[in-house]
Amino acid sequence: MSFKKTIPLLMALLLGISMFGLPMSYAIPTFVTFYADVTQLGDAVTMPDVRGSTFKVALVIENVQDLYGFDIQFNWTTQWVHYTGYSVKIPENATPPGPGPFPPSPYGGILYKGPLGISELANQVDEADGIPGAEIGTMAWLGFSEKGADVGTFNGSGTVAVFDFTVIDQPFDYEEPLGVTVLFHITSSALSDRTAHAIDHVAQDLSITLYPRVFSYPAVPMLKVLPVDQTGALGSTVEYGVWLLGADGHDLDAFWDVAGADFYLNFDPTKLQALELVTDPNGTFGGFWSTGAFELVNQIDNTEGFAHCAFMGLGITHTPVSGTMMVAAIKFNVTAIFTTYPPPKTPITLENPLETGIWYIMDADAGIITLNAPLNNNFTSIFPTGTFPSQFKMTDYTDVDLDGKLSIGDDVVMLNYATSKWHDYRVADLKGTLKLTQLFTKFSESKFAMDGPVNKYTPWPKLYDSGTADGLGVPDAIGNFSLQYPVQTITKFLVEPQSGAASYELVDGVDFIVNPDGTVDLLTPLDEYIYNEHVGTMPAVDAGWPAIDYIASSFTSVYVDFHNTTARYANGGIFEEGPPGPSNGYNEWWYESWFPYELESWWATGYMPAGPYTWIDGTDIYLNYTVPAWVTIEYNAQPDVRPFYMEFEGSYDNFLTLLNPVNTTWMQIYPVNLKVWNLTEWVDNDVDGRLSNGDQITMTLGALTAVFIVDKRSTDIKVLEYPCVQDIDTTKPYFCEKRIVEVAGFPHPERSMSPWFERDYGIPLPCAVENGYFTSPFKSLGRNIDLYTDYPYGFNGKDEYGTPIDAYGPQSTIHLEALVTYAENPVQHKPVTFVASHGIYNFSFCNFTDEFGIAWVEFGLPWPCQDAELLTFGIWNISSSVSIREVTVTDSHTFLSGWLITIDSITPNPDSSFAIGEHLSFTIKYSSISHQVRSAVFTLVVTDDLDVPIAWWSIGPMDVVFGDGQTLVIECVQVPKWTFVGQGKVWANIYTDFPINGGVQYGPEGRTTIGLTIH
Repeated sequence: MSFKKTIPLLMALLLGISMFGLPMSYAIPTFVTFYADVTQLGDAVTMPDVRGSTFKVALVIENVQDLYGFDIQFNWTTQWVHYTGYSVKIPENATPPGPGPFPPSPYGGILYKGPLGISELANQVDEADGIPGAEIGTMAWLGFSEKGADVGTFNGSGTVAVFDFTVIDQPFDYEEPLGVTVLFHITSSALSDRTAHAIDHVAQDLSITLYPRVFSYPAVPMLKVLPVDQTGALGSTVEYGVWLLGADGHDLDAFWDVAGADFYLNFDPTKLQALELVTDPNGTFGGFWSTGAFELVNQIDNTEGFAHCAFMGLGITHTPVSGTMMVAAIKFNVTAIFTTYPPPKTPITLENPLETGIWYIMDADAGIITLNAPLNNNFTSIFPTGTFPSQFKMTDYTDVDLDGKLSIGDDVVMLNYATSKWHDYRVADLKGTLKLTQLFTKFSESKFAMDGPVNKYTPWPKLYDSGTADGLGVPDAIGNFSLQYPVQTITKFLVEPQSGAASYELVDGVDFIVNPDGTVDLLTPLDEYIYNEHVGTMPAVDAGWPAIDYIASSFTSVYVDFHNTTARYANGGIFEEGPPGPSNGYNEWWYESWFPYELESWWATGYMPAGPYTWIDGTDIYLNYTVPAWVTIEYNAQPDVRPFYMEFEGSYDNFLTLLNPVNTTWMQIYPVNLKVWNLTEWVDNDVDGRLSNGDQITMTLGALTAVFIVDKRSTDIKVLEYPCVQDIDTTKPYFCEKRIVEVAGFPHPERSMSPWFERDYGIPLPCAVENGYFTSPFKSLGRNIDLYTDYPYGFNGKDEYGTPIDAYGPQSTIHLEALVTYAENPVQHKPVTFVASHGIYNFSFCNFTDEFGIAWVEFGLPWPCQDAELLTFGIWNISSSVSIREVTVTDSHTFLSGWLITIDSITPNPDSSFAIGEHLSFTIKYSSISHQVRSAVFTLVVTDDLDVPIAWWSIGPMDVVFGDGQTLVIECVQVPKWTFVGQGKVWANIYTDFPINGGVQYGPEGRTTIGLTIH
């Protein structure tokens, strides 16, 4: 207890003692502690919800001697409990409280009351931790003392007060699996005897364990289309809202903390056309976020028939979204009417398109399966190729199209044996497939029978590749070589000499052998010898590297004849480094052993200035060398040991009835996808007259030909995986629950349960949807009358459920027509009654239908001398009626009468005063009640203080559309110097055309005044 807070109580005690002069005594140690009527809240095993339950806690002093007064302060854990009241049990000998005990305390009251009564020093409770003068954190402060010396001090144990508490919150089992502690903590305590000496004591807190409650999810979020069903007239506008609420039909629980949504509203574009999509139209969703709602997508597609809306909340802070709110509003125009009854009721659905995210092609292990009983079949995933051979089992099947069999568009549940998890899929395709074993593949390769890799010294492939590619030149080369694929058998080994000699074939086992490892040993040399080839005569040979006729595999000799009785002859590499150089002044290179594909004589034949060393004119060069032959090897490669899966390029039904497969096309799915093969040969090994297991087929892929054995004919399905709420834990709620639409939750890494799993990012939430409907309008084919005007279609009310009739100006001629039909056939020569009414006016007319079933009348709108606008402007009602075989049918409409375009205001810019020399500028604000676009001419005239026009302006013709608050800025000439300054006037009008062309006003003239000044 702090010094400043003990002084008031101790001073009071000392004052009482000094008044009576009593001797002081000393107390024995004691306890200040609590008793509660519960030892725990809740249950560690059953974990019931105990919110709202009550309990009592008593504050007691135990084993005290000579207690004259006390000062005790304490608090409790308000996160979980709140106090609802308390009663003080002082003094012990009063009635009440009487002798006690006072449960949960086993004791009676405390202190004694003498003639002077009891002194109350502190008696206050405030859970807000706001008791003035108390210790920080104190919520209850009780301080009492006896008065006078003629009352005995208290000995023993007694109850100070009993408090009532209610459990206001309780953690969930996933948050605090072992529970939490509700602590009653003494923040300060002081006990005093009659002599004002402190009584030693121990302040003892109380801990009560509050066990958690079992977590249960509130109703999941739901997106709902409202109204559930509605209709509308042809050409009219209907509106649907997408509402966010709980799936139980009540308010969305804040627990879900929805952060945004992404959904498609799908409709039939042959019956409706979307006009407008508004996100969060009332701002309710954005109101939960400090920065409001951010629109991610606002898209309308009237061809495919969807409105796509995506949005999210933004802000550093937010309140979890709760309640019921409209998150999108979509307006539609009704575009179709039906003459059959009942008219169609088409769904307005909330469902996002199933994107190609995760998908598989699966082959039925049993081969051809029974489509009307597909359950429990095992499948092997053959695409993506990286998943082969993942095993699946079909554990559930929904016949979406109700055709009684597994088909495209149906939903299936597939269990993955490897992961022990299942997912929902939509069947995207159904195919017939062959599982094949390759016997061999036919290849043909053409090469030079020489050493070296492709593009090394020559651009053509070589039969040998020693790996060093040094080009040393090996005449009569034989030995081991390999082709692109390991060889099974060689069907043709063709040799084509470079010299043009006749081609010939090599014989297996004589000229070559095929090794078990797929390599080949050439046993017969294939080089030709070229003798005494004349390379050229100087100086015609002047290129540095004289060309030779063939590609060489090795040079054997070079002969140079100078025709001066001198000749040089080199073989065996003697002239690779010329004759002794210094003595005769030069070195010579005839050829290079590492590059035997051309003659090397760069200095002597003039590639570089040779000076006196250049060979003399007329010198002839001759060459002896070997050349390799072209070889073309046709062979069967060793088979690819992997299984091949080929899908029939045709319908599944055609696959089932396929007999002779020659000239059919097949798509390879495994081991490499998207290769299209043609089946060119078929051997019906079981002689059953149809393609079946065990048959041999030959297939071509471009220049590639391969031979296979059919292992299995089977059913393949292509499935698209539905996005799901969570696929982490199969034992937890929402595992693989379909996400029909996307609703995102705010990050909650502290939540360990599904679907959060402590992930620190926003996750998809479970979400229910409820769709709506639209019932198209019905047009009876029996008796019918259709009333309309002579305005253009769309503004004239034509059709049984017609569009509204547009507004008319004063004194307009109203031309009414009525089409009378029976089963859409005109009814002729029938009297039709027409009625027009408004206020005091009520007109009736009659006319007969013509051969087209049309009757018509005309009348002009009245324009009385007084109160014309008051009496004639507003809504007019018109109707038509006719009797067809003693049954009356009617049609009715309304239209608005008034000034079609009016000037609402004229505002000078930038203020209401203009000086001589300044430009005049005005903003005209105007409105139109006509839904049709009207052509208009705007005029403006400015007069000065003596009514002399100083400026005038005309704009138009221009289009004016329906609506209020439209503006037009008119910039005029400068205020002329000759203006009579003072008050000017502005006159504005709107005409149907320039007055010189006969234009008349749409509405009254607009006027205002301005100031005209010198400066």
